[in-house]
Amino acid sequence: MKKLICGFALLISITMYAQNPFYKGFLILNNTDTIYGFIQYKDWTFNPSEINFKTDSLKNDFKVYDIVEIKGFALNGIDSYERWLCKISMDPSDINNLWNGRSELSTKKEIFLKKFTVNPSLTFYVYRDGIKERSFVKQESDSIPIELNYKFYYSGIGYTQAVKEEKYKEQLLDILSVFAPQNAKLKKEVAFLKYRSELLLKFLYKLKIDAKQQSNSNVISGSAKTKKQYFIQLGVSAFPTINNNNYYDERKSKNRITPYIGLEIDIIPDKFRGRFFISIELAYASQTFIGKKTYPLFNQVVKLEAVEKMQLISLLPSFNFKVYKSARIEIFAGLGLGISANLQNEIITVSKYYDMGTFLGESKENSPTDKSNIYGGLNAGCFIGERVKINFKQSFVSNGPISNASFSQIKFGYMF
Repeated sequence: MKKLICGFALLISITMYAQNPFYKGFLILNNTDTIYGFIQYKDWTFNPSEINFKTDSLKNDFKVYDIVEIKGFALNGIDSYERWLCKISMDPSDINNLWNGRSELSTKKEIFLKKFTVNPSLTFYVYRDGIKERSFVKQESDSIPIELNYKFYYSGIGYTQAVKEEKYKEQLLDILSVFAPQNAKLKKEVAFLKYRSELLLKFLYKLKIDAKQQSNSNVISGSAKTKKQYFIQLGVSAFPTINNNNYYDERKSKNRITPYIGLEIDIIPDKFRGRFFISIELAYASQTFIGKKTYPLFNQVVKLEAVEKMQLISLLPSFNFKVYKSARIEIFAGLGLGISANLQNEIITVSKYYDMGTFLGESKENSPTDKSNIYGGLNAGCFIGERVKINFKQSFVSNGPISNASFSQIKFGYMF
């Protein structure tokens, strides 16, 4: 009977050992030393917090390494884990275990994240525990992995309405703006992508192929890259005037609406994930302002008309932030401050003299105006698809010899 029990116990231990064999691998200590040996593979349902490790495959003795003792470990050709101090969400996302109401509950803890290298500048991680499965991404510029945010909860009266918040799609679009900015197909795929680690990883692996097609890419070189986009823009300018110049009786712009043409370059620093960008605009616009005044001069009446013709070349840097991003449209707002040069900087003043209604003659005077002027304004607009940009600008009021004026512009740009 004893032999039978011993044999049965031996059989169980052999079976358990066969189910959890040791594979070649290595672990990295806190001092960054690497130890090569054999790690017991358990096909972890939840991410492990400790591992069994030995240096001799023929011996049964092994050492248990806790998460605080090592920075990471890998089983050759199977799995790789890294230790990170991460902020992780704690609200469930299983339809059978949803909470009533939205929750921001989270915790910060040291965990082993399962690692998948997408390309040299992008890493994908997975963490599973008894609450849910979470996915993380880390770009080269990130200090820690960032959780792809997904919330699922009950809301409404009586908590009968299931609500999904899929912020992870915006996060993926930010990643695409860095690694595959011209890939419209991938942007469309994001809208239909479900929050499952295997699907997210499959999607991100497509960036490995796309990255190889980018010349001088930061994905290949491992260095940060600033993206540039060039636009030609056509539009119109509207010039309402502000009549706070007390010298003239009447002030107006000859043409309230004038054509606009310009070139613009958008500079998008990589480290801001495509959200922040700088626009530098070189533009041409023209306008004519007219001021009129009638006043007595001894026994005569003088009717004065002053004409200020403007042909402006302007250079305006503006600082913009994308407030909304989707697969097809991106909305931005910003603020600019620049300089304009007047190519035709003079005022022509014609004074006509009358005596009891009889025209006596006229005099003409040319006087110079400022050759340049500082101006600024508010900027807002949107990108549609890959190449179209619509932009609205409202300038601040600028002081002029005849009238103080501002202008509004609407511009349609096409990337070339």
